[in-house]
Amino acid sequence: MAEHSDNAEKQMRGAAFKKMVKAQLETLDEVRAIQKRTFRYPDSRQEFGFDFDILLNNDEHWLIQCQTSLGDITQKHEWRAYNIQKIQEMNKESLERVKRYYIVFEDTAEHGSYSLAHRHKAGEIKSVIDGYVSVKEMVETIQEYAFETGERSSGAQYALRGLKKEKYIKQILENPENFRRYFRKENIPGLDYYVYVKILSKLGISCDEAVSSLKAFDNARVIGKLRGANGRPSNAKTDVVLKVIYNDGSEKAYTLSLKRSTGRRKDISVYQTSVPHLCKCIGIGDAKLEEALNHFQECGSGDKLDEKYPKDREIITRRIKPFISEIESCAFSGRGIPCAGEEQYQYADYLVLIGKNEVLIYTIDEYIQILRDMKIERMFGTVFTWSYQGTRGKSIQLNTASLLARIEGKTK
Repeated sequence: MAEHSDNAEKQMRGAAFKKMVKAQLETLDEVRAIQKRTFRYPDSRQEFGFDFDILLNNDEHWLIQCQTSLGDITQKHEWRAYNIQKIQEMNKESLERVKRYYIVFEDTAEHGSYSLAHRHKAGEIKSVIDGYVSVKEMVETIQEYAFETGERSSGAQYALRGLKKEKYIKQILENPENFRRYFRKENIPGLDYYVYVKILSKLGISCDEAVSSLKAFDNARVIGKLRGANGRPSNAKTDVVLKVIYNDGSEKAYTLSLKRSTGRRKDISVYQTSVPHLCKCIGIGDAKLEEALNHFQECGSGDKLDEKYPKDREIITRRIKPFISEIESCAFSGRGIPCAGEEQYQYADYLVLIGKNEVLIYTIDEYIQILRDMKIERMFGTVFTWSYQGTRGKSIQLNTASLLARIEGKTK
C-alpha cells in the first residue's frame, strides 16, 4: 500500500509539473503552438514521442519532455529521441522535422539531476538530447534562440528582452503553487521556486507569516512615472511592485528594480539622463562642476573630454565628491528625481539581477556598498562608467559592474 501511495504521489506531482511547464510555454510569444505528437516506423505499431511538440515562430519544431527527476529514466528518452531521428531520416520529405530535443526537470529535483545536466552541458555525455534544463533555462533558451534567429537589431533585442524580465519575475511571485508550497508547506512543484524563496527571504517575508495572497504589478498605472530630462513623464526605477496581503487585511509593498545580466554583458545600464536634469535632481550648485559635466555630455567620452577640455576631468573628480552618494542613490533607486504626478511606487528599494542560470537580489544601498568594498571605482571617483546612448551631446548614461556576470563568468 505504501509503494502504491508513493507511486500515486509521484504521478500527481509529475502531472502537476507537466501542467505548469505547458502553462509557462503558453505565455511565450516565441511559441506559436503546443501539441502532442508521436512517431512510428512504417508497418510498426510502436510509437515514440515526448510530452510536447512546440512550434516556434520560425516554423521549427522542438520536442520537450517533463521530468520531476532524471536518473535512469533518461535512457528511455534518449532511446525515444534516437528513434524519432531515425524515423525522420526515413521520411526526408517531411516539412515538420524536429530540430531539437530537451528534457525539462523540476528546479527542486535531486542533486543528481543537476549533476547530469552539467555533465551533459560540458560535453561529457554522448547524447542525442540537446539539453537537460530547468524551466527557467528552457524559457531562456527559447527566447535566446528567437533573438539570435530574428531580424531585430541587437538594441531592440535587448530592450524586448528587458520587457520580458518583468513578466518572468511577476509570474514567479504570483505562481499559486509557489505560494502554497512556501506558506502552506504543500509538497508540490512550483515555477522556479528557488527564485521565489530567494526573493521573499531577502524581503524578510517568513513562510510562517499569516499571508493570504501576493500580488505583483509591472504596469505604469500602478507604479507611476518619474519626471524625465525633457520634462515629460518617464519610466520609474521600479519595474515590479510586490504587495503582500495579510490575513487581517493589512498590506505591505516592496519595490524591485530588475536588471538582466549575462556573461556577454559585464556591466548593467543604471541611469540615462541629461547633465542639467541630474544637477537639478541632486541639487548641485557648483557652477564649475556643472560646466565641466556639460562639457563631458558634449564630448560623450573621457578620451574626447581630455582632448577638448584637458582640465575638466580633474575638476569633475575633485568637485563631484560631495555629491557621489546622492548621484549613486539617484541612479539606482530614482530618489531625488521628481515624480510625474503623485508618488506611488516609483522609487526602487531592491535590485534584482537576472542571469542565464542565477538570480540575485540586494537592497540598493547594499549593492552600492558591495561595489565600493570591491573597490570598483570607475570614472570621476564613482562606481559608474560614464558614456552616452543615442545622439552624442543629448544625454549621459551611467553603467556599472554586474556582480552576477562576474559570478556566472567564474562558473562557466
